[in-house]
This record gives sequence, C-alpha cells and structure tokens, in this order.
Amino acid sequence: MGIPAITSALSGSVEIVEDGQTGLVVPPGDEAKLCQALESLVLIAPDQFRRMKTAARQRALKLFSPASRVKGRLECYRKAIHNRLP
Repeated sequence: MGIPAITSALSGSVEIVEDGQTGLVVPPGDEAKLCQALESLVLIAPDQFRRMKTAARQRALKLFSPASRVKGRLECYRKAIHNRLP
C-alpha cells in the first residue's frame, strides 16, 4: 500500500517490517510504545515519511510479488523432495 507499518515484535512481522526503515516495531502489549509510534509517524518530517513509504512499498513488492511467492514455493518443494530421497 506504500504506507509505513506499525507492528509488534512478534514472529513473522519483524521479518517483514524493518524498524525505522519500512515502519516501526513496538514491543507486544506495550500500549504506550504503540501510541508513541503512531504519534511519531504523524509528526515525522514529510521527506522521512516519503522515504519510509517508498521503502515499505518496495519491500512489500519484493517479498510478496507473484514471482517471489512462486520462487519460495519452488524452494519449499525442492527441500521436501531432497529430504525425502534416500
């Protein structure tokens, strides 16, 4: 979507969101840090917000494009076949 994300530091999300680059990562269950993160995105300098926004979109396209998803699936199949061979 081209919008910096705010996520909790949980498995999966921290592999997608790069703290300070494509969004912000806060500790799970920490409402104060979540509020601070929301506030910081609202008050962030416009040029820095644009950089984060662009980086977020590029990362999403890289990680979730049809080509990268197919590549990931093929690698999974290769590993499964390799592990199954005697």
